[in-house]
Amino acid sequence: MVNSGAVVAILTAKQPLIISTAVQILIFSLLNVRKKTAAIIAGLAIGATCLWAISAWQNISREELIDILLASLLMLGGVMVTALLAVAGLKLVVRLISRMLSANQPSSDQD
Repeated sequence: MVNSGAVVAILTAKQPLIISTAVQILIFSLLNVRKKTAAIIAGLAIGATCLWAISAWQNISREELIDILLASLLMLGGVMVTALLAVAGLKLVVRLISRMLSANQPSSDQD
């Protein structure tokens, strides 16, 4: 059975004021950094906190955690370099094909 007194107390409780986003002061606004830079810093801080929590939970040593982090960064760098090379290679192939097709077509300027 629902306690109606508790429901009334919750509904009539003083609600917190909603402050507009223009008035809120963020931590990174004090550092005078751009939004993208602040997002990167926040993401790195969240990632480091998560790694610290997992290492404390699983009893992983600091050295092993750093090894895992460096291996992950190397893998991510390898994926990025591979993607850049793939895009550059595909653009080169497309450019060569377009040059070959334009060279094979006779020009219509001849009279």
